[in-house]
Amino acid sequence: MASPTQYEGVLEMMAADGADLSKPAHILFYLYFPDRKESKAAAAQLVAEGYKAESARAPTDFLWQRLFGPKSYSCIAETRMVPSNSNLNSAIDRMEIIAMRYNGEYDGWEANAEK
Repeated sequence: MASPTQYEGVLEMMAADGADLSKPAHILFYLYFPDRKESKAAAAQLVAEGYKAESARAPTDFLWQRLFGPKSYSCIAETRMVPSNSNLNSAIDRMEIIAMRYNGEYDGWEANAEK
């Protein structure tokens, strides 16, 4: 699970770029699953927990991957929250639990913070 100060450097860079970290930010979390059924189940659970979530086929760069490579489905969860270490740690811990529950993996986050 995430460490208490894991995101301190990222948050410092966001603040240095002019982000007001006391305001809620638009945050996306990325999860990936081996099949559509699991991706949709994870999205449904995230929606039930208050996130906006969508399940879709994960994009691939090469035609041979789309035709013959492993199938992967993404689940992108969106929320607005104050980007603090504690809020991010709680949300990421939850994403990791949901990813494991549905045989997937959590792959990171990004934020568009208010200035």
